[in-house]
Amino acid sequence: KLEEASLVDALTGLGNLRRFAEECEREHRRAQRVWDSYAVARVDIENMAALNAKYGRSKGDSLLRVLGERLRASRRQYDIVARWDNDDFALLLPCIDRTAVQRVLERAALQAVEGAREAGFEIQLNVGVAVWTPPSADSATDVLQRASNALGLARQTAPGSVHVDLDG
Repeated sequence: KLEEASLVDALTGLGNLRRFAEECEREHRRAQRVWDSYAVARVDIENMAALNAKYGRSKGDSLLRVLGERLRASRRQYDIVARWDNDDFALLLPCIDRTAVQRVLERAALQAVEGAREAGFEIQLNVGVAVWTPPSADSATDVLQRASNALGLARQTAPGSVHVDLDG
């Protein structure tokens, strides 16, 4: 039970960063073996600090729970959704290619924003995505870093942006 608890985010019930990193390593090895692509996405709530200041921390926590549930509900059965840190979530999308990833993530973000609206919050999500496509020398850690960099570019572009890094 202790090991299980150390892999789950207490607030959202999603996997935590440690669990997500383990799943990424596992998926990377699988993708290399079967010569398949996958994607890692980072999802960030725009101006979460301002929302916490306006509504209070407990309302902010309820927003995180709503978003976690909506992201989980919008995924395919074998996708992984985790809480990365604070107001960030991460998604691992096995068996997805360059043409589908943006459409899938835009739909997931739209459903999450709609869930937040139903809960009384007007938010925007920034999404950074990295796609690993064979043959690639990138490691799972490299793909995670590319997704983080893509999230940074999405934040710089405009609130509510999706940036996809296809260089892997």
